Amino acid sequence: MDRVERERKIREHLEAIRRLEESERPEQAPAGKIYILWHVVVGAMVGAIAALISLAANAIGALAFGLDPMQLVRVYLTFPMGEAALHAEDGLVLFVGCTLYLITGAVYGIVFQLGMRTFFPGVSTAKLWQLATAFGIAIWLINFYAVLSWLQPLLLGGNWIVTLVPIWVAAATHLCFAWFLALGHGWNRRSPHGIAVAAVLVALGAGGATGCGTPAQALPPTPDGEGESLEYARWETYDPGEHLAYNHRTNLIQRGGEVYAKYCVGCHGVYGDGKGPAAERLITQPRDLTSGVYKFRSTDSGSLPMESDLYRTITRGLSGVSMPGFPLMPHRDKLAVIEYVKAFYPDWDQDASQRVLIPVPLAPSDLRAETRRLRGSAVYAAMQCGQCHGVDGRGTGATRTEYVDAWGNPQKPYDFTRGSLKGGDLPEDIYRTFHTGLRSIMPSYGGMTLGSVTRENVEALMETGSVAPIGALLDDFPSGEAMASVDAGELGRLSERNSWDLVSYILSLRRESSTAAAVLGTPGPGEGTE
Repeated sequence: MDRVERERKIREHLEAIRRLEESERPEQAPAGKIYILWHVVVGAMVGAIAALISLAANAIGALAFGLDPMQLVRVYLTFPMGEAALHAEDGLVLFVGCTLYLITGAVYGIVFQLGMRTFFPGVSTAKLWQLATAFGIAIWLINFYAVLSWLQPLLLGGNWIVTLVPIWVAAATHLCFAWFLALGHGWNRRSPHGIAVAAVLVALGAGGATGCGTPAQALPPTPDGEGESLEYARWETYDPGEHLAYNHRTNLIQRGGEVYAKYCVGCHGVYGDGKGPAAERLITQPRDLTSGVYKFRSTDSGSLPMESDLYRTITRGLSGVSMPGFPLMPHRDKLAVIEYVKAFYPDWDQDASQRVLIPVPLAPSDLRAETRRLRGSAVYAAMQCGQCHGVDGRGTGATRTEYVDAWGNPQKPYDFTRGSLKGGDLPEDIYRTFHTGLRSIMPSYGGMTLGSVTRENVEALMETGSVAPIGALLDDFPSGEAMASVDAGELGRLSERNSWDLVSYILSLRRESSTAAAVLGTPGPGEGTE
């Protein structure tokens, strides 16, 4: 066999081997698709890790300032949960919040990774960090001020994320997140296979630092009436002659003046008279703190509020008006500004001893029961709530639609069907509001009044069409003759039952609309098309 023939046969054997290898090779996706998928996976991993790092940095910073390390998670949870998230203590809820935070980070990580691959491939390290900085600032400004500033109040009735997260904290968090994206992107370019190992190691470390899987450290308590956690008894009643206690209170008032000047003076004014520079631009005028008249209290209608009532208002704010909440304000600063505010009313110490606390029990477990709702509709009509709020809770058929409060400001009855209630949306909040009243605009409904609804009252209301027929539940109300012989214990039981029935009915008036309905203004399930 000559040389030419030998080379021909070698080529034939090589071609046969090639065909055999190709026949055994499985079909593969185009290389381009695999490469894009790699960037998506890496972007998601790096984004989630960057979110963990930024969350860990916030937790460490909060601890350094003596704050709750999980408060940022609570604030972000207000978008799906509303105001209730600010008081969340359940470990599972906080874990869900951390998870949502990481998922958001993963999405932004994908956007950053694909954007860098598509529009800025092979940029220098300096350019990479500049782009990451711009990316972090952009997502902060867009998220907070172009989206959340109007969407959260529209859907949930409050602008907690924008108002409760300080600007420098929001900016630092987003920059920390973006800079780690740049670090991860640069590392991926140099060692693409090492990024997976790094993801596991960093995620474990950051996850341990934030403690997402464990119950969070308790927030400073937000009292709801009795105010036991405020420990006012230790110093509130001390006389100025008792040197240590006097200095304690003096120091609190001095600190309270600093807090007031920072957060309150713009609306309530230097002298607490509600005539701050911003007041003339507000529809609902700020409270005149010098009058000693407060709407939202846990005391009877003629009393000053408890300090815990002021604490609750400062923490939660008042929905629908320009009084924001300050849940992130340190506990001691709240106590200090409360002492400072009390000093605006010169007779506070004298009148405080006359306060009558209205107890608020825990809501019953059957609050949503249909029997309670039906009885509550009868109590609603018997208490003549419809004269101001309408038969349907939104003003239909109301005879008193406008009035003037104690400060000379025009007011309108509240629409129960939409928006957050100013005094709070919890059942206990509603119970407290109609038992204490809102001074100058809504009377209080005490036990004698609420417990005195009789069968004859309800029958008369059904005859006039003010109440839909309630069937056998009519027998749950005592007759007028039986009411005349009811003792104090039975009257108290009737009063509490009727109170919670009324709460149940008011809650049933609340409308549940879809997100699309809230945004577009279209009717939600069960809503009319007026």
